[in-house]
Amino acid sequence: MSEATYIGILVSLMGIIFTIFVGYQIYNVIDIKRELKHLDIQKARLEDTVKKLSNYQIVSEAYNLNNRGMLAISMNSYETAIHLLLQALEVFLSSRLDDRHWNDIENIKTNIKYCYSKMGNFRGTNCKEELYQISTNIMNSENYRVLNKEFRDLIVDIKRSNN
Repeated sequence: MSEATYIGILVSLMGIIFTIFVGYQIYNVIDIKRELKHLDIQKARLEDTVKKLSNYQIVSEAYNLNNRGMLAISMNSYETAIHLLLQALEVFLSSRLDDRHWNDIENIKTNIKYCYSKMGNFRGTNCKEELYQISTNIMNSENYRVLNKEFRDLIVDIKRSNN
């Protein structure tokens, strides 16, 4: 075997090895891109799950406040009930509402109206400023427009009676 043949074989082997190496790197890049795409999908799912859990926590807090308000109504503590129910409404309106919550919001509105009718107005009550702040927060919430006019008027009445 001559020196030229030996160099030719060596260059050919190095070319084959280099081609295999480059091909392997291209395969790795494609595999990494596929894995990154999969991770992006997983990240989006995880973010969606976190949003849902956060919303469930908010809604759970609203249900808790609503239940405490119902307990206060059963004990004829209407001032406390209105305070708790308004807080529940405020928390509901701060969440991402879906169809399941509208019935609960309607029940809260009905119970607030009931308590408000039992009390007459808020003059002389202990929680005027808190009720004023809660009703202001409700009026400033993004979902306030979804409340019907009758209930918006009740919130305005609550604010007026606190002056």
